[in-house]
Amino acid sequence: MFHNSLSSIDSSICVDDYILIVKGLSFAYRNKQVIRNIDMLIKRGEIFTILGPNGGGKTSLVRILVGIHKNYTGSIEYMNNIVVSYLPQSFVINNLMPMTAEYFLLHSVLRKKVSIDDIIKDVNIKNILDQQLSELSAGQMQLVLLARCLMSSPDLIILDEPVSFMDVNAKVKFYDLISKLVKKRSISIIMTSHDLRFALRYSDNVMCVNCFVYCQGVPSEVEKDRNFVTIFRGYFET
Repeated sequence: MFHNSLSSIDSSICVDDYILIVKGLSFAYRNKQVIRNIDMLIKRGEIFTILGPNGGGKTSLVRILVGIHKNYTGSIEYMNNIVVSYLPQSFVINNLMPMTAEYFLLHSVLRKKVSIDDIIKDVNIKNILDQQLSELSAGQMQLVLLARCLMSSPDLIILDEPVSFMDVNAKVKFYDLISKLVKKRSISIIMTSHDLRFALRYSDNVMCVNCFVYCQGVPSEVEKDRNFVTIFRGYFET
């Protein structure tokens, strides 16, 4: 069951199939329209990727979903008692403060709901636990932050540009990992990206947004959409 009113949601939708329903979401910042009239339906156990150019509203959208931006219009309906974890695009850590990856994991989450040993095994970070955070590569740091997200036993993880600073090999490993976690832990993932090639390969559903939604659906459908081909392809990596 969902909290709040669902009167704005299409009556043909079976709400029990979804953990998140977004309807007619709009947001302006400093009198500039950032996103306009966006709808989203997120199922349990799927990877939903939001594609779009820089400045297209992706980060603003996920910040609304996690409660950072509040002055939006439209409706956001989460399943009751849902646990949401968030990995922001930029996570600043004071490198002057000595801190190992293990210490960070043990002391940065107030309510740990699962065994850290299980998470370390699933994310495969045992070999870097003794390293200082300042010594980790971009890919290793993202794995530690992903492990941190998992410690609250989330139903949904929201990732904002999680592979931005990774090389190709690190990207593949990260996407493979989240695909396995979705299946093993029955979680959902919302991920923003401008990385066309990998997003289409690893996502169950894709939404292309540049202020408003240009196309949305399963990757095989989106690839053939005229708006995607003519408007978005030039923005993304090939």
